[in-house]
Amino acid sequence: MTAPTPVVDLRTLVRSAVLVALGFVATILVGRFSLLDPVKDIDSAVLEAVVPWLQDLPGAAAVSERVTDIGAIPLNYLMALVLATVAGLKHRHVIPAILVFGCLFGAHVFQNLTNRVVQGTVPAVDVIGAAGPYFSGGVMRVIILTGMAATIFLPPDQDRWVWRLAVLVGIVEALTRLALGRHW
Repeated sequence: MTAPTPVVDLRTLVRSAVLVALGFVATILVGRFSLLDPVKDIDSAVLEAVVPWLQDLPGAAAVSERVTDIGAIPLNYLMALVLATVAGLKHRHVIPAILVFGCLFGAHVFQNLTNRVVQGTVPAVDVIGAAGPYFSGGVMRVIILTGMAATIFLPPDQDRWVWRLAVLVGIVEALTRLALGRHW
C-alpha cells in the first residue's frame, strides 16, 4: 500500500513563504521610495492632472463609486466565503477552503503591516469617498480573489488566464480608485 500524496508539497510551501517575504520587503522598499520628495512631487502632479480629468468624464465618478466596491473588505470576505465553500466542495477537502481564507486574511495583514511600516500619505484634493495610503488594499484583494476564483473555476491547462483575469480586474479596480482620487 502506498502512502497518500500530501495535499501541500513542503517545497512549494517554503518557496511560497520566501516569495511572500521577498514581496513584503520589495513592497516596503517601493513604499519608502514613494515618500522621497521628488517621487511625492511626481505623484502629486500626476494625481492633480489625472483625477480632475477622470472625474470630468461623464459618469466616470458615478460608475467608479459603484465598481470600486468590489474591493470593499466586507464584500471581499463574503466572496472568500463563497470561494472557500466552492473550493472545499470541488476538492472534497478542507485545506483548499482554509487556503482561500488564509490568503485573504494574510493579504489583509500584509497591507496593514505595510501601512504601519511605510506610513504613507493620503491624497487630500479631489477625493470622493475615503482616501487611503500606500498601497491600495482593495486592488490587492481584488487581484487575489480574482486569481483564486479563476484557479478554482478554470481548467488546469488555462493557467495563463488566471494571471490575465487577475491583472485585468486589478487594473479596473485601480482605475476606479484613481478616478475617485483615493490613492496616489
